[in-house]
Amino acid sequence: MAHSWDLPPVTEEQLAQVEERIVAAIAKRSTDDLHLLGFGELGVAVGWPKGDPSIVCKRQAPGPADAVEAERRRMLAYEAELRKRGALVVPAHLCTLRHPGDRAVLYVVQPIIEQERLAENIIAADEPDPGHPILVSIRDTVRAIVTDTPELGLSIDAQVTNFAWNDETVVSLDTTPPLLWASDSGPFY
Repeated sequence: MAHSWDLPPVTEEQLAQVEERIVAAIAKRSTDDLHLLGFGELGVAVGWPKGDPSIVCKRQAPGPADAVEAERRRMLAYEAELRKRGALVVPAHLCTLRHPGDRAVLYVVQPIIEQERLAENIIAADEPDPGHPILVSIRDTVRAIVTDTPELGLSIDAQVTNFAWNDETVVSLDTTPPLLWASDSGPFY
């Protein structure tokens, strides 16, 4: 039977506390007050609460509220399309925090995934094997999702670090659409 994850409830007050800590860390140039879980191209992943995290709060780049809302809608559509094409995705809440001056920041909130279920840790502990079930599952997921060109549809960031293992197949941790380039080499996203 495949393992699944439930998303614990999160409040706007909790996210405001996470945001306060991240803003303070930026100002102090120190992450000592954060439970850092990782960095993305444009964001940071923080475990919350710091002492015994039950959720990961993936802070996206802040910006004008309308641009942040457009990104939230794009991420929801992306996740829906992944699911439509058969990919499994860890449950997530997309929450927007407003800042003064019509600014906002988007958080992707997900459950903490056990270290022993992270695909990268499983792969690292096993003997190198291109036929490893996780690698085969990532390959099959990519084949089911990716279209020939970005203009026609969908892609996925297929790094092993973006997946967990549910005992049967990979489950994507990444709900952000990847940065894509159009066939004429110009930016698509």
